[in-house]
Amino acid sequence: MIPTYNESDNVRVMYTRVRAALPDAEILFVDDNSPDGTGTILDQFATTDALVHVLHREGKLGIGSAHLAGIDWAYNHGTHVLVTMDADCTHSPEEVSCLSLQPITRQLSLVRGLLDKAESISGHSIAGSLPRAVISLPN
Repeated sequence: MIPTYNESDNVRVMYTRVRAALPDAEILFVDDNSPDGTGTILDQFATTDALVHVLHREGKLGIGSAHLAGIDWAYNHGTHVLVTMDADCTHSPEEVSCLSLQPITRQLSLVRGLLDKAESISGHSIAGSLPRAVISLPN
């Protein structure tokens, strides 16, 4: 799931990277009625790629509620594994393919990963150094 707001400069790059790293993955974009045309770009992806879904929201409602809307959408569409990433490419889709993501049956698991190398998007340097954290909670 990728929440968006005014990400027209980034969504093409992010879509291309996700599709290259995870060719069979469904991609859900949650757009908060971006005035820069992000939603239109996302609709173009959905027209040409049956694994792309776009949830359009009525206004800038915030990333927290975008995540909740995306989780609700995923649950209602039978999704068993959900990965969230930022549209500005601060999260690496290439690293998601390295994770062992199995449907969760008996416990709740949370995996958080950040880049451990610098990257650049739209002229901005993006770096992260936090290690991946895995949390499992029993039912």
